[in-house]
Amino acid sequence: MKVVTFCLIFLSSFFSHATLISSSVDIDDAINPVYVSYANLDWAWVSPVSEQFWGCQNEIVNSEEYLVTVLNDSGCDNQLLAPEYREGWRYATLAELDILYNQLGFLAFMPTQNNLIHATSYWNTNFTHVDASDFIGNYISSEWGSRANETFYVRDSQSVPEPSTLLIFALGLIALVSKKRLFS
Repeated sequence: MKVVTFCLIFLSSFFSHATLISSSVDIDDAINPVYVSYANLDWAWVSPVSEQFWGCQNEIVNSEEYLVTVLNDSGCDNQLLAPEYREGWRYATLAELDILYNQLGFLAFMPTQNNLIHATSYWNTNFTHVDASDFIGNYISSEWGSRANETFYVRDSQSVPEPSTLLIFALGLIALVSKKRLFS
C-alpha cells in the first residue's frame, strides 16, 4: 500500500505545474517583453483598435464563430481575436482598466525611449503596432466596440509552483524515511 501511495504522489508531482498559454508561438517564450506584470496581473496591450474585424470590405457573418479562430480570406485589414485565444487571458474589468491608467500608467509599457511593450502579434492577424497617444489620452478598452480604443487583456500573474511541489515531495520522502527509521 505504501508503494502504491508513493507512486501516486510521485506521478502527481509531474502534473502539478502552471498552465502556460498554448499556441504555436507561446507568449511567455517571447524574446522581448510583451506584457507587463503589476498588481498580481499580467497586462497585455493587444491592439490599436477595439474591434474584432477592422477595415473589412465584406460583411462578416457569424463573427461569434471567429472569437478564437482566424478567419482566412476575410477581406479585412485586421482581425482581433478574443482573449481566450491564449489560455488564461481575459477581458479587463472597468476597475482593472482604472488601475491600468491611473496606477500602472503609460511609462510601464515604455522601457526604452523608442520601444513600447505590446503583444499585438499574439492576437491580431495584421496589426503589429499600438498608438501611444491613444493610451495617453485614456482611449483604452478591454471590450470590443465601435471606437478605435487601445485594447488590453489581462490574466492572473503566472506563478510556477514546480520548485515548491518538489520541496513538498522531498519533505514527504524525508518524513517517510524518518518514520520508518524511528519504528525499526
